[in-house]
Amino acid sequence: ALTLQTDELLAGLPPKEVRDEADRNIAILADARAQVRRKQLESSIREAELSGDGNRLADLVREYSALVSGKSV
Repeated sequence: ALTLQTDELLAGLPPKEVRDEADRNIAILADARAQVRRKQLESSIREAELSGDGNRLADLVREYSALVSGKSV
């Protein structure tokens, strides 16, 4: 159903506008996924701090730093 609605919304638009809209939607999804991952990492970091697991904490902090800086791990 969502695909049909999207097709109907984009029908008749020039290819560049369709591509621009797709790029905007991809960026929105990527941002949402990054926010979810960031929250997961923050929670895991707190757990590792509380448990005293230094190795896991270091790995999580490294991953978190890469996420917020935009680099891949």
